[in-house]
Amino acid sequence: MILLRPIGVLAVLGIIFWSSAVPLYAQSTEDSLARLKSQVQSQNATLSEESKSKVADSCQTAQSSLKTIRQKEQRIHRERSEVYLDVQNEMDALQLRLKRQGLDASGAVIVLMNYRELTDQYERLSKIYNEALYDVSTIDCRSNPEAFNAGVLLVRQKRAELLANTNTIQYFVNNDVKNQFSAVKRQLKV
Repeated sequence: MILLRPIGVLAVLGIIFWSSAVPLYAQSTEDSLARLKSQVQSQNATLSEESKSKVADSCQTAQSSLKTIRQKEQRIHRERSEVYLDVQNEMDALQLRLKRQGLDASGAVIVLMNYRELTDQYERLSKIYNEALYDVSTIDCRSNPEAFNAGVLLVRQKRAELLANTNTIQYFVNNDVKNQFSAVKRQLKV
């Protein structure tokens, strides 16, 4: 029954999509430290005294780089979210056009649902990645070298997950979406 009211559903989904795309950085240093200490425990990432000293000596330079990366990643996230939303809007418009012309839109609906699932996953992963970047770039790394080290490991892991997700979206758009909508375009021209 939801498919009978696509405009209302699209409006709600658009609001949800955009609200999840806006990062909330009203965090405190204590929150960051607590999350990173939790990572130390979950990763079993205790360091020897020598390793702690090495991390503490070089962490401020690394933090400076991580802050730059965080700013760049926030910009990339905004731009990518806008592109994903534009693609979604185009797919919505094509689906509505199919329905208005009385053509079968079931394939388009499935492709759109899968696309939304992938982009929602991107938003969740991006939020976690940006939070990890925030944590590791704001912590007092000299006095908490284990937490900093665990945070860097988490950032690397989340970055890899985010990259895999964006590659999946790109593959999906280049293959599944193009195939589905090239067949649909042929139907619309008739």
